[in-house]
Amino acid sequence: MLPDLPIVKRNVMAAINGYLAMRIRQKMGIFGEIPHQRLHEGDRNRVIRDDGSLEDSALKRSSAEDSIPVEEVPLMTSDDRLRRMELLAEEMARQMSQHMHDSLGKTLDDHGQTINLQGQPLGPEAVLEMFEKIRMEFDEAGNPVGLSVVFAPAMAEQWASVQKQIEGDPALQQRFNDLFDRKRGEWRDREAARKLVG
Repeated sequence: MLPDLPIVKRNVMAAINGYLAMRIRQKMGIFGEIPHQRLHEGDRNRVIRDDGSLEDSALKRSSAEDSIPVEEVPLMTSDDRLRRMELLAEEMARQMSQHMHDSLGKTLDDHGQTINLQGQPLGPEAVLEMFEKIRMEFDEAGNPVGLSVVFAPAMAEQWASVQKQIEGDPALQQRFNDLFDRKRGEWRDREAARKLVG
């Protein structure tokens, strides 16, 4: 009779799960950079916003599965196993990213933080309006921190065009500079008003 080796099995399973978790986060793009916490119990998630408001959301199941016929297992190479794990990670990342995108979109819509261009192409005015709606953070040198612009790949050309328009128009550059100066001032005011513990 062959030994069961439960400790070895547990260690191998932990290594596989750790690898999958790492690859899922890497495949989630910007969503993979969001800090995360493991929930050990409960059926919902609660967000406490800066203004003290609460938002509860139900947990969403994401899953992926694979089945390998027993007769194929001895013939599989390490590369075969990794390829199968990559497919699992891609499916999980797709589901989780889609849920986060949908959830974020709903929250932003609910709080008036979205801009509907009604079929018009992206332009500098819409980008100004977008940055106007964002609460920005800055480092001590006054540079924006944690500011990421996420758009669909199909929008890349429009985004590049808007950047060129802004760079080529001193009046637009000044409007953006003024906006960032005002946002920097708002950040300084928030920092000055924070209650220090100690």
